[in-house]
Amino acid sequence: MSDGDDIQRLQLRIPAEMYEVVKGLADKNFRSTNAEILYLVSLGLERAKEHASPEDVRGIVIEELQSLYIATTGNTSEYATLAADIRKDKRRP
Repeated sequence: MSDGDDIQRLQLRIPAEMYEVVKGLADKNFRSTNAEILYLVSLGLERAKEHASPEDVRGIVIEELQSLYIATTGNTSEYATLAADIRKDKRRP
């Protein structure tokens, strides 16, 4: 990185054992400790992007519950009524 790059300086405190692991990885990968930390942070950010949003999770749960209900009862029309009642917070016995 050159001096002209947009860089934010950060003071980071990590446990000594974790620092030693990062330093060992940096040496193994022929990188500076700073470059290794940046690499590990970038991996973490990529993994974080892979996680579903709460809306995605809600949609998946609804689809799975619908599939389970239909597979168990064999009744698709009753599911729509049950789902509507649940949305209105009407509990069926």
